[in-house]
Amino acid sequence: MEKLPKFCPMGRLSDLASRADADLIAYTVGAGFAADYAIKRYASRAALEAFCRDGSKHHALVKRRVSASMLVNRNVERALA
Repeated sequence: MEKLPKFCPMGRLSDLASRADADLIAYTVGAGFAADYAIKRYASRAALEAFCRDGSKHHALVKRRVSASMLVNRNVERALA
């Protein structure tokens, strides 16, 4: 498997989504306009969800789909329409 970069340019996150370990990758949005995203790979999905708390700048690359009636952590989950 190819090495995971530490930073990813804005608009290129879809390239990382095609990786086999995409569900273990999280990103942090850069501070300025058109800033690069910081990329981090976790050892497990549980570790990723522990660090991607709701309201933080840390987001899961692949979000888990949950029922629309559930309370959603927008950093790691996406409600079904």
